[in-house]
Amino acid sequence: MYYSPLLWATHDGGAHWRRISLGGDIRAMTASTGTVYAMVSRHAGYELFSSPAGKNAWARVGTMTGSSLAVFGKAAWFGTSTYLWATADGVHWPPPAAADPERRPHLACGQVLNHRIPNGPVQE
Repeated sequence: MYYSPLLWATHDGGAHWRRISLGGDIRAMTASTGTVYAMVSRHAGYELFSSPAGKNAWARVGTMTGSSLAVFGKAAWFGTSTYLWATADGVHWPPPAAADPERRPHLACGQVLNHRIPNGPVQE
């Protein structure tokens, strides 16, 4: 459960709760296939953190900053109106390609439009 800037976690069905800090305001959270992601407002913008579901093992994902977040299965997308980072496995986040004005990526309702998942199908 989160309420910016507070994140509370329970691992015993709600009998005990622990407050967790990620060093900034939590702007969005999502989970899929055993991984939880949090978009956190920090000094240089929104940073992406992840943790295995069921654990308090939060770590920053790369050095990227963004303002949109979406997940589907093990795939995840994090970016801005200019750049979109994508992962097919939740672990490897290759640098984004240069933005193509004719095919700029957009996140909408948890889906990525006009972007290729690394080693995966095109999402349109």
